[in-house]
Amino acid sequence: MNQEPRQTIPGPGGPIASVFQGVLLLGRGRAEGLNCFGATMDALMSALAPYVALIGVGAFALIARHGTAIEAVRLLLLLCVLLVRPVVSQILAQRWNRQGLWLRFATASLWASWLVQALIIIAFFLLHAMAPDLAESRAVGTGIMLGLQAYDLWLAWFIARVGLIVGPGRAAIVVLATVLAMVALYAIAAVLPPYYNAMGDLFSPPG
Repeated sequence: MNQEPRQTIPGPGGPIASVFQGVLLLGRGRAEGLNCFGATMDALMSALAPYVALIGVGAFALIARHGTAIEAVRLLLLLCVLLVRPVVSQILAQRWNRQGLWLRFATASLWASWLVQALIIIAFFLLHAMAPDLAESRAVGTGIMLGLQAYDLWLAWFIARVGLIVGPGRAAIVVLATVLAMVALYAIAAVLPPYYNAMGDLFSPPG
């Protein structure tokens, strides 16, 4: 496995095509995919923008239809979890003198997280199309979700390793610290009113 990204030439389709190419490369364990992402604050803001837009639309819809407290907490938790990865990784990058690598890493990490969401949609679409009986099984759905969550952890570890140019142990620390911070947020949401069970949603099949 290559530990440092190699220079690549962005695709002819411009920034969007470059991001798409980078996500696919990183998803296959190709370190050169990192070079498809910018290393500027503008690039990081562009990676954050789709998430913030979706949360904003959700907040507007929630207000328009007078949604429940659980729905409001869910949106707030989504925003907090979104910020966990860049915040935790920035703290560790500063501690390890990797500040100059952090912007590209954080940008790649945010874009790559869409890959797992896409795989979840594809997996359950194919399951319903090819084996509708199995699609009704909660055990099968939960198994698929667990497998994709495991892939998500590996992908986060891989991007940390090549993005911050650290060893396997430090890359694991980035992932572990991020997961622990997320679990802490989920625990707070579960023990405080209105008692939102985020972990149940996380491993539940869509639909």
